[in-house]
Amino acid sequence: MRHRTTLTATSAAFAVLAPAALLGTAAADDQQQYGFFLTDSRSGGAADHTFHFGRLTDEVYVGDWDGDGDDTVAVRRGARFYVTNHLSGGPAQVEFSYGRADDEVLVGDWDGDGDDTFAVRRGTAFHLKNTLTGGAADQVVHVGRADDTVFVGDWNGDGRDSLMWQVGGEPTFYLVSGWGPGHAEWVFSYGRRGDAVVVGDWDGSGEDTIGVRRGNVYLLRNLMRGGSADVTVAYGRATDEVLVGDWDGDGVDTLGVRRTP
Repeated sequence: MRHRTTLTATSAAFAVLAPAALLGTAAADDQQQYGFFLTDSRSGGAADHTFHFGRLTDEVYVGDWDGDGDDTVAVRRGARFYVTNHLSGGPAQVEFSYGRADDEVLVGDWDGDGDDTFAVRRGTAFHLKNTLTGGAADQVVHVGRADDTVFVGDWNGDGRDSLMWQVGGEPTFYLVSGWGPGHAEWVFSYGRRGDAVVVGDWDGSGEDTIGVRRGNVYLLRNLMRGGSADVTVAYGRATDEVLVGDWDGDGVDTLGVRRTP
């Protein structure tokens, strides 16, 4: 994750989701204008899943909570989590409290059982939980520095998620494939300073890689190294909150957005 690379969109396929296609109609009311808009395709088109869940002020997370291969969403309100296993509205299937309201929250499959769960970060301490319940952490590990920016993914395809991090906002990434002590196992650079970073399995290889977001354009890479984007796609609006998940269980992660007033 460390080599300065300037991305260009000229070498990759380009697909556009216009706002009208995303929302369905320009005359939509608030129920259609705001909420979750998720696509199963990397090539554009209308959103495949449109729904409301939680409150506009909730924090949103994505994971496969029940191990069925489909990603869905969860929201956090203070220190309480509300988890749904369906891409639709309605009540949460699981509710619990974990950590503190000011903790940074991470999602991953920490033990390789196929289910995503939560972790909270306090400084350099990561408190990993292997079930969707409250109580004590199943594992506490210390990694990096308190001001590092961290990302979660399965970098080697072993079914367990681990960390990647940035230092000082530079487009250089440090990667580890486990949670033990030691230095980064891989270092490379991708994107530009100021890019927003997204993580997903864009090609169905079983290994997560990164992409960067500029406005509403995403430049996705299928290898953890510098170079040109393998896929470039525009989706939603620059002000949308971006989400990444395998919404249809086909093994490939795609984009989604959450739009609030």
